[in-house]
Amino acid sequence: MGSHEQTKAQYDEFGGAYHAKRDDPSRSFYNTFVDVPAMTALLEGAVAGRRVLDLGCGSGIPAGRMASWGAGVKGVDISDTMVEIARREQPGIDFVVGDAADLPYGDGEFDLVVSSLVMHYFDDLAPLFGEVSRVLRPGGGLLFSFHHPMMEVIEGRELEGGGVEYLAAEYFHNDPYQFGVAPGMELTAYHHSFEDVFAALAAAGFRVDLLQEPRPAPESRRYNKQIYDQISRYPSFCIIGARL
Repeated sequence: MGSHEQTKAQYDEFGGAYHAKRDDPSRSFYNTFVDVPAMTALLEGAVAGRRVLDLGCGSGIPAGRMASWGAGVKGVDISDTMVEIARREQPGIDFVVGDAADLPYGDGEFDLVVSSLVMHYFDDLAPLFGEVSRVLRPGGGLLFSFHHPMMEVIEGRELEGGGVEYLAAEYFHNDPYQFGVAPGMELTAYHHSFEDVFAALAAAGFRVDLLQEPRPAPESRRYNKQIYDQISRYPSFCIIGARL
């Protein structure tokens, strides 16, 4: 089974549990306290009146937010289960099942493509960024978050006296790795160096104008001290903004 088929199969089977997890801050710390606040700060005042594609829309949570801020939003996801939930949760938005590397939209249809935590599922970034470029109007923008390349190569080791020491593994590779997001739900992602990401964006005609490494706010510490302590010192996600 290829990586896209495996991703689809996992979200189709466990999509309901994943969506339910998003309502529990203690179980969705990375989403609730890292990705969502950072993406919200960048998008909330910037999408009104714009045609926006939520790429890898999941259960429709980001699309719903952008619609409430005045954007004309469409959403696409590879999982039938996630799109079914999105249609139920956000009935006023057009959601479709589709592959991010073969989008069911016309050339230049959108002003902005937004994608939260999707890019790392692709071993080859060229088809993904090429399709995003195609469906954007000239001068259109792309804003996406993904697993920080450093997070993918650090390994934690518990110390005898307590605490955890983090060591860096090999960085320059494109190897797959597995991670879990819900009980029984194991996903495959791919490591990309910053150089690889920026080169793939440039090849698709993008110029990068934003790079953020978001950290959780101090008040989030009470939900999960261990995660908070780690990602306050080591990056977990990364956000890139680019324009054609």
